[in-house]
Amino acid sequence: MINSYDYSIMRFLADPIYGYRDIVHAQKKTEISSRAEDFESLCKISNTIEGINDPYEAARVSVKLSKKYPLSNNMNIVNANFLEEDTFDKNPAKLIENEIAVNIEKPYDGDIACCTPSCNNFSINRSHSIQKSKILSTIVDKKYSVYQTKNMPFEGGKFLKKVGWKNASTFPGFCESCEHLMFKDSEKSNPSLDRDTLGKLIWRAICFTRYRRAVEIKNRALVVSKPDSYLVGNEFDNFMVPFSSALILKNRIATFKNLDKWISEFESANFGKKSKYEFLLLELDFAPFVGAGVAPIHYDFTGKMIQSAGRFNTPIQHFTFTSFISNNKSYFVFCWKKSDFICKKFMNQLMGTDLNLLSSFIPQIIIGNSDTVYVSPDWWDNKSNSVDKHILLHSFLMQFSYMVFPWWGPVKGIRINKFFHV
Repeated sequence: MINSYDYSIMRFLADPIYGYRDIVHAQKKTEISSRAEDFESLCKISNTIEGINDPYEAARVSVKLSKKYPLSNNMNIVNANFLEEDTFDKNPAKLIENEIAVNIEKPYDGDIACCTPSCNNFSINRSHSIQKSKILSTIVDKKYSVYQTKNMPFEGGKFLKKVGWKNASTFPGFCESCEHLMFKDSEKSNPSLDRDTLGKLIWRAICFTRYRRAVEIKNRALVVSKPDSYLVGNEFDNFMVPFSSALILKNRIATFKNLDKWISEFESANFGKKSKYEFLLLELDFAPFVGAGVAPIHYDFTGKMIQSAGRFNTPIQHFTFTSFISNNKSYFVFCWKKSDFICKKFMNQLMGTDLNLLSSFIPQIIIGNSDTVYVSPDWWDNKSNSVDKHILLHSFLMQFSYMVFPWWGPVKGIRINKFFHV
């Protein structure tokens, strides 16, 4: 929690991880030697999947091998190692992390299966994870470009880059037939706010996140199995370079396993009132940033930890979210399983929160849990101030939402009108 003497806008502006550095450092520290056995198993997994080109196959094999080469149940918030005062100074791990980030963003070179489990077709290269012709059209500039967050925010000095809207939010997701049949209603001018449409929008968001985790697993395996990272480690006398990448690989294997199961369930899901999923809509007049993702719930609205991030063999309860527009209103939709009591507790707190305070939490919830966020160039360049910009950066640097009390208030342009169950 933030101490009273820390309530300084100057310190907030000076420190991008102000307010949650202490939470990260409060995590139980573990000696490297106790992770040596995990590192050996992760090396074996990496060596096995190194030659598998298809990222989904590589990720699924890694899940199976995590049973053959048992990994300890303890997880690591490994990025805590890089959240020190010298976070933004030169760090050898950044060389490796930047290469991984670039490979995740690259268009996939080759054939990859459609995300519909029962479909045997190959995907098109540019499935959109969110509404292309609707929600993205509300934030493009005159050149039909948007700002997109970078995976490595400080490469090149800025954490945003400009991309054309045709490339924004795209991934090799669905074949042409599935893309048209499943999402034609959601791309209409005024898509229905019914559970079936919302379920398909959420499915698309989960598929996008799963694809990125699969590609990351494949690329981290190459880091662990190839000599490059060890040479960098030797050069800088820092063994943590390959070691930390291996431990992040373990986290990503666990995430992929959960998402892969969700996607299989979604294909045959009935989203009616008696389904096992809940939907909550947050309505806004306008959203200056949009995104989609999967949000693990570790902290509640009081900043209290309600679910540990540290259990490999225990699925983390999470909700999925996406952005869309209907009848000239912007929406964030949240989806979770009715049986997930931690999600239910979190959402009950959300619905009991003052709308102004909830608006202030939105950057943490959306940006803190999105792989990529798309920002209006006009809003960023002409309407936001330095505090708004810093709030977005602060939220982006979170690996998940720490629900730090947002005493700085909502950013300009974010105002939730209402929320409601569907």
